[in-house]
Amino acid sequence: MPKDEISNDPVAIYDSEEALWKVQRSISQADMEKHGEWFPEFGPA
Repeated sequence: MPKDEISNDPVAIYDSEEALWKVQRSISQADMEKHGEWFPEFGPA
C-alpha cells in the first residue's frame, strides 16, 4: 500500500473488534478444551 493511502487516524477499539470478527482461529475448540484440562495439572509451558 502506498504511503499516501495510509490513514493518519489512530486505531480505535472498533478497528480491533472488527478485526476479531474477520480473523480465523489458529487452534480448534478441541485443542482449547485439551489445554483447559492440561493446564491445571501441569501449569504454563
